[in-house]
This record gives sequence, C-alpha cells and structure tokens, in this order.
Amino acid sequence: MTDNIAGYEVNFRKRIGRGAIGNVYKAKDKDGVDIAAKQVDMTKSERAGLRELESAKKHSKLDHENIIQIFHIVNDEEDVWVFMEYICDGDLNNYAINHFAQFNEIKINLMTQISRGVNFLHDLKICHRDIKPENILIQSGVESKSVTVKLTDFGIAKFPDPKDSTSAMHTKVGTQNYMAPEFFIIKTDGKPEYHKSVDIYALGLTFLAMLQAEKAKHLKPYADGCKQSESGQAIGVIMFNRHLYGQPELDVVQKRRGDTSKTKVVKKIIQKATLFTPGDRQTAMEILHAFETIEMREKGKAILQKYLVSEDRDHIMQAVQELQAASTFLLHEFVKAVIDHVLFNSALARRQAGTFLNGIIIINKKIPTEMISTVLNEKLQVQEFAVPRPLGCLAQLISPMIENGTLTLNFLQETCWNLKASSAAATLVVKVLREVSNHIGQPRVADLWKASELKWSEFLSDDEDINEFIMRNKVEFTVDEKSCSIEKQRMSISKELDELNRLIVTENTNNEQLFDWIEANVAENQRKTHQFIRALMTSVCNSAISETGAGNYKMQNGKIQNRVILLQKYLNHQADLELQALYALQALVHQLDHPAVLLRDFFDILFDEDVISEDAFYQWEVSNDPTEQAGKGIARTSVVQFFAWLREADEESEDDV
Repeated sequence: MTDNIAGYEVNFRKRIGRGAIGNVYKAKDKDGVDIAAKQVDMTKSERAGLRELESAKKHSKLDHENIIQIFHIVNDEEDVWVFMEYICDGDLNNYAINHFAQFNEIKINLMTQISRGVNFLHDLKICHRDIKPENILIQSGVESKSVTVKLTDFGIAKFPDPKDSTSAMHTKVGTQNYMAPEFFIIKTDGKPEYHKSVDIYALGLTFLAMLQAEKAKHLKPYADGCKQSESGQAIGVIMFNRHLYGQPELDVVQKRRGDTSKTKVVKKIIQKATLFTPGDRQTAMEILHAFETIEMREKGKAILQKYLVSEDRDHIMQAVQELQAASTFLLHEFVKAVIDHVLFNSALARRQAGTFLNGIIIINKKIPTEMISTVLNEKLQVQEFAVPRPLGCLAQLISPMIENGTLTLNFLQETCWNLKASSAAATLVVKVLREVSNHIGQPRVADLWKASELKWSEFLSDDEDINEFIMRNKVEFTVDEKSCSIEKQRMSISKELDELNRLIVTENTNNEQLFDWIEANVAENQRKTHQFIRALMTSVCNSAISETGAGNYKMQNGKIQNRVILLQKYLNHQADLELQALYALQALVHQLDHPAVLLRDFFDILFDEDVISEDAFYQWEVSNDPTEQAGKGIARTSVVQFFAWLREADEESEDDV
C-alpha cells in the first residue's frame, strides 16, 4: 500500500523503523530515488510531536557528510512528515551483525566518522543527548569497504537557544545504557545538571561496545572492572553509585596482553571519554584528532610500502598529492609514520624513503622542510638515539634530500640543536657528510659545507677539542687552515666569558675596568656575536638578583642602573642583539624557576633606561624560535601587563600625534 504525501510515494508496507509516537517508512521522491519518510503522530502526544517538528526544522539546516540529511518537512493537522536520506544498511547494530568481518576491519574508520559528526555538532553548540549504536546509520559505498556514517534521531537534541546563553541542561533524557553519571546526580531543584560532555561519555561507551563486539550479537557496552553484584546495571549508574558511597572509580576498560597498538589507542580514548568528572573528559575535537592520527599514520605506512615495491613511482607521488587537504597536524603524523616505518629497516629502504620524502616535499607544498626537521627532532629526543647506529640510520634517511638539493646542510643545525650537550649532534653530522660524500663526492660536499657557513663549534660541546674531533672523524675537507684557527678562537672565547662572569658577578668590577678588560681579551668581531651578548646580559642580570629566602628572588635596581652604560655600549641599539639579550634573561629566569614579578621588573627597567627597544620587546613576544622555547610560555604570561602597558603607551602616542 502506497500513498502520495507532498509529492513523495510512501510505501506503508515497508516500515524500516518505529518509535513511541510514529514510524519510519521507505519512500521514493519524484525522481524515483529511495528516501526515508518519518511519520510523527500528533494525536498520540501533541507536545512530543511539536518538539519533534521543532527539532526537525533545526536539523534540516545542518549540512555535514556524517549527519543524516533532511529534505522536506510537512505539517498537517494529524501528522508531521519528515522526509530524509534513506540508508540501506541500517544502524550500527545491524551492520555489526550482518557484516561482522568487515565491521571489525573498518572499525577505526567508523569511529573516526562518528567522532567527526559529533565534533561538527559540538562546534555548533548542539548536544545530541542520545548517541548510541541505534542512532548511527551506515551507508555502504560503491567500492568495497567504503562506508559512510550518518548520525540520526535529533528528537531530543539540545540546539543553542539565543535567549539562553547558559550551556547547562537539566532534562533527564536519553538511553540509560549510554547515560553519563551526571544524569543521576540530582540537584536541590530535583533535576540533574549537565553539559555537552554527556555526548563524549556516550561516544566512549559506543566505542566500548564496538570494541567488545561479538559475532551475531547486538552491541552493548560492559565495564571490564565492574563487580559481579554490579553486572546488568548501566555503566553510568555503577559510576554514580560508586561515587555516592565513596568507592574507587570504575575502570571501564582495561589493557590486555596482546592488544594491538591501535587497540591501545582506542582504549585510551575510551578511558578519557568515560571519566566520572565531566571536565576531565576529552573534547570531541581531541577524540577526532586521535582517530585521524591513527588513520594518517596507517596511510603513510601503506603509501610508503607501495613506493618501496612499485615500479610506478609517479603513481605513488600522485597519491601523496591527495594529502593536500589534510591539516598540518595530520601531515606531521604522515611524515612521522614514514620515518618510523623505515628507520630500522634496511639501508636501501632508508635511502628509498629519503628519496620518497624528497619527492613529497617538492610535490606537496604543505610539507615544508621544517616539518621534517621537527619530526627528526622528536626522534632524536628518544634515548635510543644517543648511540651511533640509530644516528647512522637517520643519516641514510636524510642524505637523499641533501643530495637532491631539497635540503641544505643548514637543516642539520635545526635538527641537532637539542643534542649539542652530547657528542650525538656532531656524530650525526659526520655520518650525513660521509653518506652524502659516497654518492656525490667529497669535493661537492666540501662546497656544500662552505656554502652553509656551518662551524663544528655549533655541534660540539664547549669542552670538545674541535681540531682533534675533525682529524679523528676524517672530515678535514670541511675546514682549511684559516677556518681551523677560527674554530680554535671560538673554543677560547668560552674561557674568556667565564672570566667576564667572574669579574661582574663575583668581583663587582667597575665599568671602566670592564671596558679595558673586554677590549684587551675579546676580539672586536666576537663582541658582536650572540654568544658574547648573551653571556654579558646573563652576568649583568645575575649580579643584580638577590635571594630573599624560601626560593624567592628580587632585582636590585641600583645594580642594573650601574651597568646600563655597559649594556648600551655592546648592544649598541641593534635589534638582533637586543633580542639575544632578552633570550638570555628569559633563560636565567627559567633557571630560577620563574620567581614572581622578577622578569617584569627587569623588563621595566631595561625599557625605562633605554637598554632594550620597544621593537625588540615585541620581537621577543611573538618569537617562535624552537631553540628558545624553554620557559617561554610562563615568561610571556608573567609579563602580560608589561606588554599591555606598552601597547597603551603606543596608542596614547598615536593619539597625541
């Protein structure tokens, strides 16, 4: 039996869903395309029907690939008809039962899409309030394993109300097996109070049910850590009761021997999503990022594997271009996956991966060399890279990019900055130079080194004998007799700066004597180096700090004012040197564990005495130099008022003009 309703042919014999106040039927639009028609019987409950109508109107404005689409709403005296997408594979429960093998294979992809849909809603300040497998529909694509997730049933969703700016909700609605504990905590007004984090909790339990799925059984979450006496109860109820009676928080999911790396990540997501305290739960965006990271790393591995064995390498490079739409965050994960997958493989595979990365840097402009450097820096912070063999593996990976000119040798300085304290930085550079020399020849490498203007002192610790290191590692081609003597000078400067520190901090030598000593012992070209400026600034500031007890420190204005002429002479109002002076001060304050107002006091007097310019302060504020990030966040927070005052002064100056 069919009936024409508002131009749609509704087949009443094909009911595909039912609810408390209506049914869902299969229908066709005027072009013969299958759609779903939801009938809401207003005679059963006018209030519920009106709520459904209002919800459908708001839902119809949502446009997202993971949200069911509403085409048309018809309201007559007895019924409300909602015409929407028809989803052939039914809900997540049906899909898990009817396609169990495929369901297990694409589980992560399904979770990613569900997270994407919830994140879209939360971005719009919409709380679904009934996330569960039955409200997640699955649409199979033309290609095998290609499915699209659709969130549906917004009948009890909370849409933002322009008349109510609060985000709190108080109506106890939803499905008990997926309800968060806060639904059961009744406030003094007899109602619960909750926020959109209830969706995160329901999302976690949905993922738990998917993780625990068994063949031919409906999806239902159960807690790994519940007692026998608690079995059969909803997880949210168990958590509420435990909290009520002061019992340990429920461990919803537990690690097991044999868990794959992906399963471990999913369990971690579930644990964070189902925490008792709503504010401790992850956001939908954080959950989405976690799943997208898994998928991107899998994609990186798969593309690289094809590249390593395929003769059609141009085809693989075309596949990489598909990543253009990916965020910088996900591209970072892609690069990390490529490096992780091949790092301890064969030498040939590492060089092929280097060539592969070289190609994607050229093709995909969103993957800059800085991203490669950042990923390698992350790898080098792992303890296992303190020994030579892994460094040799990295060298084989990096070298093809240098040989092809995509990276310059200066890239090594960016990559190794955090290894200088050990011999690992110089060891990696040596291994890269040798690897590149094997393929393009030593003379060419010598030219590249010269063009980079790199110096071995930038990779070696201060107590290392540079000439001895060069000879021991047979990299004499990187220096000539003249440059060797310069390196020697650089080694001696560190001892001179130690003496300068002693004269300023310990001996409190007057400025005239300091000028004479610096002129006699520090070469003119050295006085303009970052190393000298930072050492001078550190010594002067250190000499002006006194400890007041209990780990507190204060600045002595008189001592700084006494050294103003010294600082002005060598900073010489040059912005880059002033910036280095600020970096040195930041490092000193960080070393003292950021005493209250200390940095602000220094900033005030350095600005007032015209030691540091306004431009230099602004440069320091916005600088994101990776080598200067230690303590930067706390330091910047401590001087927020200083910069607010600085900007106000600027505005007043402009007004005066």
